[in-house]
Amino acid sequence: MMAGASQPKKNRSREDDMFSAAHDYAWNWFQYHAGQRMNVFRFYFIVIAILFVGMIKFYDDNQYVPLIILSLMVVVVSFLFYRLDTRSADLIKISERFLKKSEDRMSKLVGEEIKLTAHADKKDNDFTKQYNTTYFFSFRKIFRWFFVIFGFLGLLGALMAGMVMHQGYCPSILADQQTQKPAIEVGSVKND
Repeated sequence: MMAGASQPKKNRSREDDMFSAAHDYAWNWFQYHAGQRMNVFRFYFIVIAILFVGMIKFYDDNQYVPLIILSLMVVVVSFLFYRLDTRSADLIKISERFLKKSEDRMSKLVGEEIKLTAHADKKDNDFTKQYNTTYFFSFRKIFRWFFVIFGFLGLLGALMAGMVMHQGYCPSILADQQTQKPAIEVGSVKND
């Protein structure tokens, strides 16, 4: 009978060990992919900054074909990084689902405060109440806006450079026309 009484305790300890190992695995998965997502986003900003510097340089030099190419590269890079971010976010959500279950189990032992992911996902937290917003609530939505804005700027740059090339318009020509001498000079008026 004693052997039977100690058996459930052994199984429970093994179950706790397995749960702890699963929790650690899910946390490490989350930590890796969340860190990778932020690194990819930082790299996106570096690439976009380099492309925009090149665009400005080609614009100043009135070189519109390379400007169009770089502008279209901004659009393509923004789309590709958007897809990478979507994949990273999906991988993070996998671990978040397990971590929520893990927190539910832990909350039975230590209280509801341990449900950190559930509290973080609430739309009625202090931030949303203070700023009266729930739209810009997730990294996914905020990052998506960066991809859309920079992609739009790249498309706008390509369209404007194409229009300038097609019409033969050059901002430096307009500047020269504005600084030309007026048709009537002040000193040329005759006094009678």
